Amino acid sequence: MRSHYVSTQPLIDEGEQVRLVAVATSWYDGRVSVALTGWSRIDSPERGRWWDA
Repeated sequence: MRSHYVSTQPLIDEGEQVRLVAVATSWYDGRVSVALTGWSRIDSPERGRWWDA
């Protein structure tokens, strides 16, 4: 089932630092996998709050 909602959050550029909050993680062969959930948040301290732009 696909959602009909479209995110208005900006894309993250390569090399940009972000903070991942309340994400699910798992490890395989020394690497971490990250999954976003309904409670997850991605903060970009360099940009500030994207919805104020």
